[in-house]
Amino acid sequence: MNSMIKTLSLLTLISFGISQSFAQAWQPCNLSVNGNSTFGTSVCVHQGKLYATNNSNGLQVSSDNGTTWSIVNSDITSPGVDLYSTGDRLYAILHNSGCSLIQYSTDNGQTFNLDTTGLPTCYSGAVTMPSSLGISWTNHLLFSLAGPDWEFSRNTNDLAWVDASYFDANDCSEFFVKNDTCWAATNGATSNGLAWSTDGINWTSPVSNNIPEFYVPSQIAFLGNRLFMMGSDVMNGGAGVDTIIKYSDDYGINFQDINIEPYLDGSAVFSPSGKQNTLNMFSGYGKLYLTLSNDVYGSAPELIVSSDNGLSFQKDTVGFPDNITGTTFFINSMAFLNGWVFAQVNSGDLYRKQIASVGINTINRPSFQVFPNPVSSYLKFSELAKGSIFDGLGKEVIAFDWCSTLIVESLIPGSYLLKIENQFGKTFQHKLIIIHE
Repeated sequence: MNSMIKTLSLLTLISFGISQSFAQAWQPCNLSVNGNSTFGTSVCVHQGKLYATNNSNGLQVSSDNGTTWSIVNSDITSPGVDLYSTGDRLYAILHNSGCSLIQYSTDNGQTFNLDTTGLPTCYSGAVTMPSSLGISWTNHLLFSLAGPDWEFSRNTNDLAWVDASYFDANDCSEFFVKNDTCWAATNGATSNGLAWSTDGINWTSPVSNNIPEFYVPSQIAFLGNRLFMMGSDVMNGGAGVDTIIKYSDDYGINFQDINIEPYLDGSAVFSPSGKQNTLNMFSGYGKLYLTLSNDVYGSAPELIVSSDNGLSFQKDTVGFPDNITGTTFFINSMAFLNGWVFAQVNSGDLYRKQIASVGINTINRPSFQVFPNPVSSYLKFSELAKGSIFDGLGKEVIAFDWCSTLIVESLIPGSYLLKIENQFGKTFQHKLIIIHE
């Protein structure tokens, strides 16, 4: 009994120590000194390592969760840099006044190759830095340019960029990848607030409930299977902007509201709601992060985080720079790796905090993948599998033997349960959403 008590006490101490270490303040990674102008700099995870940029030293890499850094390529500097990893390529997109230099590396950033075939070279008549928006997933990069509905998709197996014509009639504000499906927050002629694709070219927009007719989404993120979306109803004077998060537990079919107004500062200048603007949403290790605008000079970047799937939020700014007069700090981008969260601050530095056990895979992707989900016609598996699909009453509606593609277009729209077994005898269950295009 005493040995058991000692064991339990030891486990309690270990657990307490771990939880305490996760409650630490943000720590600077010392990429540069404060005051380095780095609007648009970025951070990303590529082949298990952390990459970041700033205007002082260019592209840098860390193999020890941001403790030490080495310069990979000092030429990767610009008024703004976006970093993306497609798995086999590291993309560095540099911005200047009117053009974007899109290039990729296959040797972990040491050398870069120009990748502009199929893209407009420059933006006609542009005199300022063009806005851009992108997302990467396995062998794919989707890039939105500041032009007349210019969105292009790049599969590394293709010879050139391809125009994603869906966005000609539907503006996009943000992308998010869940497993091998890319989701977009969109509005336009054929959009219902969001759309999804597995190739960046062909898109499906599910008909959603509780989304106003003139709702304009601005951010999107998944936490587990819960889809979060921020936006505003433009027909009601921007009603709900910055204060209401919409969420869906059935992949965009039905949405509910979460009021985050109590967590926002009332000192905002430009927001229709009189509250802080929400800049972006990030998710990892069971937490949802909302980066906010900062309207108070000399104060820390504004960040709130939820650990209960969006039900409540807490301010999380301890450790960020907050003592430079005349500077407005904000977070450009975030990344997750080995139990750590990294925040790129426009001071020129990267800040980090451990929030989970070291060694947890940062990629929110199971070993066996089912995609797309929602699906209208063809369901794909990442490897050969067999199994069954059951309806909401538990009735088996489809049984299949070893295959990697399954036709499901005969099923009526709704929620189903997919039970599946792979070649190694492991079993999986997935909630499957059937929609009709």
